[in-house]
Amino acid sequence: METNIDNPVFVLLVLSIFLLCSLVRICDGVDIIRQGQTVRDGDTLVSEAEIFKLGFFSPENSTLRFLGIWYKVDVKAVVWVANRNNPISGNNGALRIGVDGNLVVFDGNNNLVWSSNVLRFSLNNTTVILQNSGNFMLSSNESIGDTNGVHWQSFNNPTDTFLPGMRVQVNSAIGEYHAFTAWKSANGPSPGNYAVGVDPHRGPQIIIWDHMKRRWRSGQWNSVIFTGVSNMSNIASFLYGFKLSQPDENRTQYFTYNSSKPSDLLRF
Repeated sequence: METNIDNPVFVLLVLSIFLLCSLVRICDGVDIIRQGQTVRDGDTLVSEAEIFKLGFFSPENSTLRFLGIWYKVDVKAVVWVANRNNPISGNNGALRIGVDGNLVVFDGNNNLVWSSNVLRFSLNNTTVILQNSGNFMLSSNESIGDTNGVHWQSFNNPTDTFLPGMRVQVNSAIGEYHAFTAWKSANGPSPGNYAVGVDPHRGPQIIIWDHMKRRWRSGQWNSVIFTGVSNMSNIASFLYGFKLSQPDENRTQYFTYNSSKPSDLLRF
């Protein structure tokens, strides 16, 4: 049988493989999935600049599987985990956009193990993209990469790692804040005892909690340094790109960090 491109059987075979790859499951190297596509265990999404990867992984000395994001150069540098409270046994996990438009993760028995759980109605035009910042963003098709049409994003649902470009929210008026929670152990990403975040009650400072009990504080932010961090003034101007926004109309403020090195990783 001929195997050149003029052979209709060969062309049909190539088209079938392409359609199977694009409609049923994703192919490695893409950064977007749409409804009808599936990321299965063994598949990965890769951000456009090839900085981050998303897929299923097992921590060292563990066979349990988690959906996570990590730096492409090192699978051990995991920066976000979806199902940290509900690991998957076996290599049959799958990520897709559900019929209601939410991101969902299922195990091999089709049991739901994680959901973005933000959309309460059927929305059949949602898309999710892994950005070069490491943010995993669920939005309407017409708003891909546009924060105005975002329904859910991993940057607003962090695990233990603060990445450049994140906005760490705090609202002292209602006591609302985002916290980063440590892994329980090096081999298990389930939530541990320690968490870190911006103080929601006593002004802009960083707090480390142990079971909700304060263990450490950074001191107040004075627009340049955290006053309780020794020697920070010597390196703040070129190492730390921290900024605190002015309160908005809802009295919400955001700590941000920007670095000249896209590969910088802050792990708490």
